[in-house]
Amino acid sequence: MTSVQGRDGLPNILVVEDDPRMQKVLNRLFRDEGYGVMVASDGQAGLDAFRVSAPVAVVLDLVLPKMSGRDVCKRLKEISREIPVIILSAITEVVDKVLLLELGADDYVTKPFSPRELLARVQAAVRRNRKQAPASALGRENRPLADLPSLKALMRTRDERTIADGPLSSGRSVETICSLWRREKDAF
Repeated sequence: MTSVQGRDGLPNILVVEDDPRMQKVLNRLFRDEGYGVMVASDGQAGLDAFRVSAPVAVVLDLVLPKMSGRDVCKRLKEISREIPVIILSAITEVVDKVLLLELGADDYVTKPFSPRELLARVQAAVRRNRKQAPASALGRENRPLADLPSLKALMRTRDERTIADGPLSSGRSVETICSLWRREKDAF
């Protein structure tokens, strides 16, 4: 599967759902809002799609072929704690909801659902994630920022202006990273 950018540069939503009718509904819902949408029909395909794309959120059914939604959620959160996972399921038991939230799901919406409510919950999760992202010292795969190739190249220059003009343009965090890097190169 390949990543498809939405209108106005909005990022992708990954939908992991095995019901073709629900796939169409969710695809249309998010595309109408300008998102690119990737659809996976089973748990393993969803996990594979997540690894090769950069979704801003995942909408995940629980009852899936090849791998349960519970296992997919757990694995997604092992790969990246930051990407919001919104469970969309007909399972209404409180015990199941609590278990999924404890496993790392960011929200739980039961079927039947209001498309407007689901959209609002996904957008709220994405906003929360964006607010928390600058404070995070971890990259997409939960690796320290210094392990990311582009930042390593920038740090090798030891030129704070280069870093400030690059992908990290937060003055205070750039100064902190540079300071830590100079003091102890292995701190990361």
